[in-house]
Amino acid sequence: MQAVRLPSTKDLRAFEATMRLGSIKAAAEYLNLSPSAVSRRIQSLEEELGRQLFDRDVQGLTLTEAGSYYAAQLQSIFQALEQATLAVRKRSRQRLVVLAPSMISQAIVGQLDSFNTALPDIELILHVFPGSPGSDPGIATADIVFSWGNKEWEGWNSRLISPRGHLVPMCAPRLLKSGKPFSIEELPEQTWIVARHFESAWNLWYQGLGMPMPAPRRLLETPNGLMAMEAAERSDGILIGFGFAGYPDFSILAGRFQPAHAFHALVPDHGFRMNTRPDGENPATPRFAAWFFETVWGHAPVQKMMAAQELRA
Repeated sequence: MQAVRLPSTKDLRAFEATMRLGSIKAAAEYLNLSPSAVSRRIQSLEEELGRQLFDRDVQGLTLTEAGSYYAAQLQSIFQALEQATLAVRKRSRQRLVVLAPSMISQAIVGQLDSFNTALPDIELILHVFPGSPGSDPGIATADIVFSWGNKEWEGWNSRLISPRGHLVPMCAPRLLKSGKPFSIEELPEQTWIVARHFESAWNLWYQGLGMPMPAPRRLLETPNGLMAMEAAERSDGILIGFGFAGYPDFSILAGRFQPAHAFHALVPDHGFRMNTRPDGENPATPRFAAWFFETVWGHAPVQKMMAAQELRA
């Protein structure tokens, strides 16, 4: 079968745009061409086909019978071409699955504009993660997992990203009478709120005091840190905050909470960790990590995290 010589795609595009938008002027603006250039391309297409596609009069352009048939066929072809182009572009993007505790997820979401500008070819899939191995089936497909604790994950590259960590009980300001923190005897009389990935925090804090951890009057466990903070804001509860690198918990910096006791327990081996798959498994991983440390965590992390907290508040 002899191949059919096809018209120029530029001529086809000029005809399709004129038909769809209703005038040569509108098509010219859409295609960023002059009206005369669009007219020449349509005339070139008509000469190639040997058929007139538009009737021209003082009222404007009207599709001929041949033009109507050709326009209907071209419209479906261009729609299919656009869909195929979008599909190919989407497939060319690198997919990166990130699991992170609520505080880090908040910080990343607060910088999404920067992420989209810096890494437009990475499709980021972000899930809130409880924070410990085996606690989420999504770990199996994740490229990066942020966790909290003092252990490296077997089979992963693990990096402590919150040095010189410390713990302190904190609560909503209204819970403190006259703004004074609770005494050590008063703390167990309060409701303790515990995020699932932070279960050991109260015990670590009491270990820092050199005291055994008492049983609280009431214990409320939440799936993640966001819900723990919401519960503490809306009820008369206390939760453990985590600060690092000489800064207090970012919720305290943002004014959402105040220390419920004056003692800060140092936990230098505990903190947030970035766990990544072995090198080379996903080329998007090191690029995301570089962006994360520069934009979210590296330069002025307190201001950036405060901004994320203020957006949430």
